Amino acid sequence: MFPKIRTNTARLILVISFWLCANAAAQNLTVVNGTLGLHTTQGATNDVWANPPATNTVFDRWTGDVSVLADPCAWHTTAVMPANASTVTATYKTSPAWTTTTYIVNGLSSSDPNAVNLVYYFPPNPMGVIFFFHGANGSASGFFTKIESSTFARDAVAAGYAIAALDSNDRVNKIWSSDPTTANVDVQNVQTSINYLTGLGLMHAGTPTFSTGMSYGGFFAPYAAYDLDFKACGIWCASGLTPPASSLFTFTTVPTMWCLAQNDDLYDHPTFLANANTNLSNLTSRNVAGQLFEHPPSPVYPGRFTRIPGISASDSQTAHDRLLSGGFIDAFDNLTSDPETNLWYNTVLTTNTQPYYMDMQDQLDCCYSGHSQYSDYDDKILQFFTATLSFSQWEIFYSLTGAPTATPENDGVSNLYKYLFDINPTRIMTTSDQAALPTVGMTTNAGTSCLTLTYRENPTVFHETPAISDITVNVQTSSNLQTWQTLTNPTITQTGSDSTTGDPIMQVRVPASGSKLFIRLNVTSP
Repeated sequence: MFPKIRTNTARLILVISFWLCANAAAQNLTVVNGTLGLHTTQGATNDVWANPPATNTVFDRWTGDVSVLADPCAWHTTAVMPANASTVTATYKTSPAWTTTTYIVNGLSSSDPNAVNLVYYFPPNPMGVIFFFHGANGSASGFFTKIESSTFARDAVAAGYAIAALDSNDRVNKIWSSDPTTANVDVQNVQTSINYLTGLGLMHAGTPTFSTGMSYGGFFAPYAAYDLDFKACGIWCASGLTPPASSLFTFTTVPTMWCLAQNDDLYDHPTFLANANTNLSNLTSRNVAGQLFEHPPSPVYPGRFTRIPGISASDSQTAHDRLLSGGFIDAFDNLTSDPETNLWYNTVLTTNTQPYYMDMQDQLDCCYSGHSQYSDYDDKILQFFTATLSFSQWEIFYSLTGAPTATPENDGVSNLYKYLFDINPTRIMTTSDQAALPTVGMTTNAGTSCLTLTYRENPTVFHETPAISDITVNVQTSSNLQTWQTLTNPTITQTGSDSTTGDPIMQVRVPASGSKLFIRLNVTSP
């Protein structure tokens, strides 16, 4: 005889309703031209990836309900799963095929193992040149062949930059000189490269130059940037000099961005991260722009390996399934151990994927957030570099075709003002962007009541003397909002630095006299 079953009908309905709502949340974000991760419950943070770009294209941005995305300009970002049905679409822009040219800096033959190669590509009328310095045992040519670094190269060229990668002078150990003096042979080779490219007419004395480096190259990049007066520096998987050499960051004025990896265990990571934060603090405490990002691990989604030319969607799915069945990834596709040591290849590789073993290893290292260059933050680095450019170059970078006073996002803030406040003009303003806009206040200065206007300022406008920003910023006051008077030599001071961008926070102070006083910034361009 079966036992009696007691059923609480109201509770059963509630449970079923809850299950239906939770299940429906999985359908609330549709990703077009991309992949959604497996954390699909409402309010969860989920990964979103764009499909690899087709030939002669690069990822551009996400469109649609981008307010759910952490970074609408990154091919891999995260989304907070929405309560209502939403759709995001990965879009791409044309980037014609291009090939590199090689020049041997030290004059040796191409067959000589000690030849120092400069490998470069210049699009027509580049708005700047990005130099790249490889990691230990690396090469200039490898920058253009590895998946993640070559993605950065393509993204940079599509954004209007020229790319130049250089070999270290030491071709035995393939490392960069740490000599902090002007006698540093690698710095001299960078200058020789600039002279050569200038002689070809590809660049000139005023061409903005930028320094980037991976690992060992990330320790060298700040040297080159400082000694050769580069506009900005970007670093992957390096603290950018350690004590005592890190004293460079107590006097350099080169804006610097760090892109670290959370599980990077090639060095003592806690010390490594602490050194990077110290270097960043030494910059921002002197009002020099700086940013630091630590890339977290991310799932190995089924299509991850299609980023490798030659691996089909089917082969990528097979590799994913074998990783899962072998216990190398969990139910949410996260790696369960370090792919550098877990011997994954013995279980996962097939006849089709065996030739791509090293590329697959790099992709797994990126997902594990190990010591490997990654392209997830390419947009952040390029935006950081572009913030140091003139307004006209900034317009080119963001492909803006309207007038300087246009408002592409229909948010009432024109392109000119977004340049001044260092706001990305192609996406909905973030909370940080909104906080960058001018706010009015009152203060007392030497016993005098003053009206204040506080705002975030593009470092190009703030740092350049004379300014290269090609815009004019005037402080104006009015008593009736009808007639405005431009102030001569207004009091403008820096009150701090933006916690998100590292940009200076500026404050205008105007003595408050009379019954009414209004204040504004008037921005114009040629």
